[in-house]
Amino acid sequence: MKTKVFTTNGTFVVPAGVTEVYLTGGGAGGGGGGYSNVGGTATYHTGATGGATSFGTLLTLPGGAGGATGNASITGISQF
Repeated sequence: MKTKVFTTNGTFVVPAGVTEVYLTGGGAGGGGGGYSNVGGTATYHTGATGGATSFGTLLTLPGGAGGATGNASITGISQF
């Protein structure tokens, strides 16, 4: 089995002779909080058959981008 790994958005064109694909995907973590700096966790979906395919088919599997950092305390006062 051959693999193709993407760490950013990309495309995959099914090569000649390939009749089936197997896909896995993951999303980025959430952004840190404004004053706690704790971000959300990333997600990962286990692979599943992509179904029957044929030469020249363009496949896409979009992943999620990381979340932005939240705003600081509204009052500007440190909170514990």
